[in-house]
Amino acid sequence: MATARNRIVAVDDDEMVLELVSVTLERWAHAHQVEVVTCRSGAEALALLEQDAGTVSVILSDLRMPGMKGTELLRTVMERYPGIITILVTGYADVRDIAEAVQSGIFSFLLKPWKREYLEAELDKALRVRALREENTRFLTVMEEELRWAGELQRAIFSLDLPSSTHATFDVTYLPLQQFQCGGDYYDVFDAGTERSMFMIGDVAGHGVKAAFMTFFLKAAIRQGYLPTAPTPTPAGLLGWLNRLICRELAELPNLLVTFCVCLLDSTSCTLTYASAGHLPIHVVRGGQAIPLRAAGMGIGFQPDSTYSDHSFTVTAGDRIVLHTDGLRELGPELTIDDDRFACILASAAGQPAYEASVLGAVRAQAGGVPFTDDVTLLSAQVF
Repeated sequence: MATARNRIVAVDDDEMVLELVSVTLERWAHAHQVEVVTCRSGAEALALLEQDAGTVSVILSDLRMPGMKGTELLRTVMERYPGIITILVTGYADVRDIAEAVQSGIFSFLLKPWKREYLEAELDKALRVRALREENTRFLTVMEEELRWAGELQRAIFSLDLPSSTHATFDVTYLPLQQFQCGGDYYDVFDAGTERSMFMIGDVAGHGVKAAFMTFFLKAAIRQGYLPTAPTPTPAGLLGWLNRLICRELAELPNLLVTFCVCLLDSTSCTLTYASAGHLPIHVVRGGQAIPLRAAGMGIGFQPDSTYSDHSFTVTAGDRIVLHTDGLRELGPELTIDDDRFACILASAAGQPAYEASVLGAVRAQAGGVPFTDDVTLLSAQVF
């Protein structure tokens, strides 16, 4: 459980008490490969920790000491060295001090006069908790590294060489939840033939690596499965193909929920063709207003025979086509930006030089600066 480098620091202003602690714990300390170190004051204990806190597992402090009380010492230890287990030794009369120590987060306290068996039992528990905390810290470090790697992989896979076109420019902003660094939002933009561009957005339920893996699957499926087999890709055709694929290949995955929206912009005919699989409406920002374009369609992966329909909208120079995921509007269980307010935000950002940054700033202002609670993706196309 412990290593020879582990130390227990006993703090008391009474030399006889410190000697008693050392003698009492001699056999126990040898069995656990622990060194018992004694200090005569809180200041001496803090000086010891400043030199080598990493070897200290537990600090056992008397309450009533001149200069620095035990509660003050242990509170300082918890603030500076949160990995060290803290135990307070006190008498029955110190009820207020005991309450203060418990509220401050000490691990345990011993009442005087303590018995050897009880002291050893408390230290056994302290070392077990210390070992569990260290194990949890190592586990969290591994998980953070895995999430960081998954986030870097997702950013690399979804990094877009946005098509240069004479008819439109594209911008995309992707903000996964910071604690996960990767997420379930999907987006893509690619050329679909002469003067045509196809762009899309999707949302996989959930967060973290599982949701990110699904976005990898979606990208590979569309880029390597659908596009090579569809000479004239259409939004509805892509959604139908993708739905059948997921229903066939991933039917056994529990709680799989994917919404999707696909757009095809044809500058020759000035036509926007779009289809949706349960996703939020597209908006076309024009002349000081944001026009919602809605399309019915069941989410991806529910029914293999689900059908999707193409819808058309005539675009003009100056229009901005905006797609987004629900994380941009659902900012918490009691904080959602409604359709009308969101349309106003999209419209009011039209005159700003950095459109997407302006939208995000306005949304954050509406939320009072609170952080996003879901992955956020904003994809827009400016029509020339």
